[in-house]
Amino acid sequence: MLGRIEMTKRTIVIIVVVLGLVAAGATLAWYRTDRALLGIHRAMVAGLPTIGNVNRAGSSVINIKAVGDIMLGRNVENKMKANGADYPFALMTEWLKKSDLTIANLEGPIVTNHQQTPSGSLSFSFSSSVAPVIAKSGIDLVSQANNHGTDRGETGWQQTQSYLEKSGVGYFGHPIKIGDASVWSDTVQGQRLTIVGFSAVFSFDDAAALQLIDRLRKDKSTYLIVFIHWGTEYKTVNSVRQTQLGYAFIDHGVDLVIGHHPHVVQNIEQYRGHLIAYSLGNFIFDQYFSTDTQESLGLDLNLNATQLVMKLVPIELPKSQPRLMTGDQRTTWLASLAKRSSADLQAQITAGKITVNR
Repeated sequence: MLGRIEMTKRTIVIIVVVLGLVAAGATLAWYRTDRALLGIHRAMVAGLPTIGNVNRAGSSVINIKAVGDIMLGRNVENKMKANGADYPFALMTEWLKKSDLTIANLEGPIVTNHQQTPSGSLSFSFSSSVAPVIAKSGIDLVSQANNHGTDRGETGWQQTQSYLEKSGVGYFGHPIKIGDASVWSDTVQGQRLTIVGFSAVFSFDDAAALQLIDRLRKDKSTYLIVFIHWGTEYKTVNSVRQTQLGYAFIDHGVDLVIGHHPHVVQNIEQYRGHLIAYSLGNFIFDQYFSTDTQESLGLDLNLNATQLVMKLVPIELPKSQPRLMTGDQRTTWLASLAKRSSADLQAQITAGKITVNR
């Protein structure tokens, strides 16, 4: 009897050992399979598709570039016919392309039955041929939320979207309506980014805009930018109305406000730790009657989990062809912008770089 018990114990030990070896083998097989799947996942991430320069793969920093008003009709169209379609962007393409996302305000519709806008006219129309030119320049995303977006009616607004989409350029915003069409949202370098386009040139529904912001702000993970057409033309300092709206946007959770429309560069302000760049001015236009209308501000934004670094890029646009300012011209221009901006930002603006915590 005792012998049988000892044999049974040895049998149990053998069975336990065998089961342990099987389990270990299974664990090793699972580990190898899991590592293989991880490798496949990494390979898939490395090969994720992009739209324009928008890279969804994931990184600790997003680089965004922003420029002001682009008008490709009237006398700008004449210069494109005489010098080539790429003429307006030729000296800025390299800079525009060096980003994860580049945004601009498209100051007019791209339409099928285009007729060139006469000199002096304020009702714009752009040829369908400009859409691929915009894409080639490095601009990934444009706002249609401005006072010229429906110069050819709702049909022109919709045709603009069709031509942009065919060329791989994103779009958002409406001149009057506020809603889902106002919003562009995506994952850029692994971070959520939401941009809202408004135009406050005509009557503006403050309540509807703030309700939309409140809804978007429910996503705590997204960085929320308002890109707005507002202000008084040719004034280099913001209006009271701009201040009211800008503060309200930030009070409702907006992280950054970027403006355009006045055709000149306006001051920069910090409110509750967030920046308001009131107007970037013209980027491509044919307003040759003053120095201010032929100067522009580009923003080179580096955004990570803890801070925003805003590099200020002075631009001049003689004969509708923007180019970077350099040397003393750049230094003098930044000093002038600093003098009319928030006192707490003046040193940073003079140096050409503003840093704020998120």
